[in-house]
Amino acid sequence: VYNPKSGQQYTYDFESTATAQLVNKESVETSVAIRGQAVITVGDNCGYTLTLQNVIASGADNAKQVIKDFVTHPVQFTLSGDELLTEICADDKDGTFSLNVKRGIISAFQNSVGRNTEIDIFGKCPVTSSQSTSAGITTVTKSRDLDNCAYREKFVNGLMQGVVSESSNIKTTPLINGKVTTEAKF
Repeated sequence: VYNPKSGQQYTYDFESTATAQLVNKESVETSVAIRGQAVITVGDNCGYTLTLQNVIASGADNAKQVIKDFVTHPVQFTLSGDELLTEICADDKDGTFSLNVKRGIISAFQNSVGRNTEIDIFGKCPVTSSQSTSAGITTVTKSRDLDNCAYREKFVNGLMQGVVSESSNIKTTPLINGKVTTEAKF
């Protein structure tokens, strides 16, 4: 799906919306959206550099905020045979939120069609995927249940339960019914 040429630079638009819903009598729901451009510079030996431009976040109140910190620090990563390696090279001044957005964007460049796991911001996750092509555009759709991802901090507690992984390097907020669906168009 993704067949970049060494020494070239590619620009992609990205948009992501996260929705959280508390299921009760009122079914309270809120969301946050983030959009911008991802610039990928292709190096040698499967090495890539991601830089973000024009990043705008908007909340449930539709207030928009330009996020300049995301643009400041590029991130290097390795993508080999449509599979993302587990580590990225980031500036130590880059914030957690910025790095998480960048990891999410980087993970979109994997083509998990035919594989049953994928490494991304959520850990190593079981993934179901499909691919279709129409009018020269290839669309890869992926879905995963975050509660089944490895390398995540999980716990057991009355209302919420999961597997405890004390050795996890990734610390996250526990989720109930965390589902993710992504769509990438090339």
